[in-house]
Amino acid sequence: MEQRDQTSWAGLLRSYRQRMDLTKTQLARALSVSVAYVSKLESGQKPPPERQRQVICDVLDLSDDEGLLFHTQAELERADPASIKYLLRLTDTVFSSGGQPRSTAELLDAQDTERLAPMIPIINKVAAGHPQEFTDLDYPVGIADDYLSVPDITDPNAFAFYVQGDSMEPDFSEHSLLIASPNTIPFEGDPCFVRFSAVSPVSGCTFKRVYFMANGKVRLVPINRRYPEQVYRRDDIGGLWPVVRQYRQVRRHESGAPTGQ
Repeated sequence: MEQRDQTSWAGLLRSYRQRMDLTKTQLARALSVSVAYVSKLESGQKPPPERQRQVICDVLDLSDDEGLLFHTQAELERADPASIKYLLRLTDTVFSSGGQPRSTAELLDAQDTERLAPMIPIINKVAAGHPQEFTDLDYPVGIADDYLSVPDITDPNAFAFYVQGDSMEPDFSEHSLLIASPNTIPFEGDPCFVRFSAVSPVSGCTFKRVYFMANGKVRLVPINRRYPEQVYRRDDIGGLWPVVRQYRQVRRHESGAPTGQ
């Protein structure tokens, strides 16, 4: 088996593709992604999570050993604490300081193994004030440039996004990093990531509190009352996904010396 410390994940992908005599366009078509996305992966783009890599393995017809190398190298390059746990589980055994192999079950208790954190993709910014065109750039669903590792988020389709604009202040300021859960049922007044459908008069997505009207319409209400609420038909809404977590950045005073000096 190839030495994983001598070959990058992008290099492995390129060599496996060339071995199959596939062009980037052919591989992109087989993966249902854009050619630009394949080019980014082969030029050193951060490797995608396991779900997408497994599809690549299947398309490239990798052997078990090649697949193990492919996944292991990807997790090493992703460099995340959850990835280290994944590596231990993937390789199944590690060696103690005395040179004797131990199973990962001896290193990670059962509860810890069950809590291996999912990798949540961080997608593009979402306008809080008014809907704007939304795009995943060249990435397929669930794939992004950056990821969060959150142990207690169990929705496999969860995603994170940054707020743009001030219409949801003071609760959600601009640049807030939020996590939405598509598999969570939205309740009245929930702050939701809202994606408009193909039949909607507007496109893209927005972030608002959601209220359901008796006539079947949906009210999208900003917290900042300087902005008007918006009302749409239910058919205009392609997705209502509640926000279940907010990450805040601590603002520090940048002037003056550290305390105690």
